[in-house]
Amino acid sequence: MEWIELGKLIEFQKKSKIKAGDGKTEGKYLMYTSSMLVDKYLDEYQYSEEALIMGTGGNASIHYSSGKFGTSTDCYVIYNKGAKALLKYIYYYLLGNIYILEEGFRGAGLKHINQKYIKNIKIPILSVEAQEKIVKVLDQAQALIDKRKEQIEALDQLIESIFYTMFGDPVRNEKGWAVEELEKVAPIKNHNIDEKIESVWLLNLDMIESNSGVLKEKIYVEIEDLPSSINCFSNKHILYSKLRPYLNKVFMPDDNGYCTSELVPLLPDCKVLNREYLLYLLRGRAALHYFNTHTSGARMPRVVMKDLKKMKISVPPLLLQNKFANKVETIEKQKEVLGESLELMEENYKSIMDKAFKGQLFN
Repeated sequence: MEWIELGKLIEFQKKSKIKAGDGKTEGKYLMYTSSMLVDKYLDEYQYSEEALIMGTGGNASIHYSSGKFGTSTDCYVIYNKGAKALLKYIYYYLLGNIYILEEGFRGAGLKHINQKYIKNIKIPILSVEAQEKIVKVLDQAQALIDKRKEQIEALDQLIESIFYTMFGDPVRNEKGWAVEELEKVAPIKNHNIDEKIESVWLLNLDMIESNSGVLKEKIYVEIEDLPSSINCFSNKHILYSKLRPYLNKVFMPDDNGYCTSELVPLLPDCKVLNREYLLYLLRGRAALHYFNTHTSGARMPRVVMKDLKKMKISVPPLLLQNKFANKVETIEKQKEVLGESLELMEENYKSIMDKAFKGQLFN
């Protein structure tokens, strides 16, 4: 095994001039941005060869593509330079050692990574035959993980389907339910936490998964280490992210804590509004469209708070909302079982990857 600088194995392509905000929700070709999330499309492609796509601003991200695609201007597109290393082998190595890319993000404010840093990264190079075997094994392991994620996503879609069957579109309200402004039934209200507690839960946006609302990380900090601009929530709140609403981050906390001020603490009136109902209403297609069309700021769009408060929502009978919540609880238990299985698969995947790049996988 020898260690070779990436600059000897890859070549950077001309950057796109398309802005991230110009991506569409539907289109013929995938559009990659400076994010691990890929949810935008273009009608015309910019690149058609096997490539790596790396985000240049914010946090480290890397993608692999073997088809036609496009990117935003904050991405590097990288092609293979020769036959010494498979591009997908390089992809898996960097994905499994993403910290190497993260260490290259520098600067005040929004951090960036540059080509020089990437070119100087050294990776372990095995024979092409060994690389092919590693890629094949990792492809198979990734396929199992993707399949499990699809099953979990299917359950999320089932919940959404049940919601629309029971309540209809909550904005158009074709079923004729009572209608209220959001601030009347779920006002923005901070919770008061006992200041005598030594450590508290601090929730940031990057800890919440887009669309699903899955909590990716839970950290506790000392009271004196809390940032100055924060909100406070309880296990009775729903937290809505006003920043970049297209990321669709809506979260239902199970405990008291503090959060970034970008998360709006909504406190449902339990006499008229079930928390699970509000969660899936705000996460649904109709609400997502509403919020995306009521923003200010081009680079970092935020939902206009006045429009958030005045958003009109349907309020079905509480009994019906509670029936929906019971159905959700049953499905969530199934998701929990699948989620545990997914964690085991991901641990096995990491173990395979670790052995592969140490040259131990086929010994």
